[in-house]
Amino acid sequence: MRFGQPQIAAIVALLSPGNRRDRVHAASGIVERIDASTVVIAHEAIRSLGWPAMTMPFTARGAAGALTPGDQVGFSFRVESGRAVIERIEKSAG
Repeated sequence: MRFGQPQIAAIVALLSPGNRRDRVHAASGIVERIDASTVVIAHEAIRSLGWPAMTMPFTARGAAGALTPGDQVGFSFRVESGRAVIERIEKSAG
């Protein structure tokens, strides 16, 4: 997988010490792909992290059972051990 500037910036932000585990970030986007533990979402910019809009994987931990690719979603997540872990995810109207 090749990374562009937005993805590299996101990785740096995930690894930076200022992104504590207890901080919850909110976002919205479109589900691109789902597997047993990961949801790939094309999300809008996430201001709380300074991230531009991009497509990236989020760890799901069973939270994505009723989702299908193409669903518009609203979600919240935490940064844990360098990964974006979904706390809540639900389909959006529209």
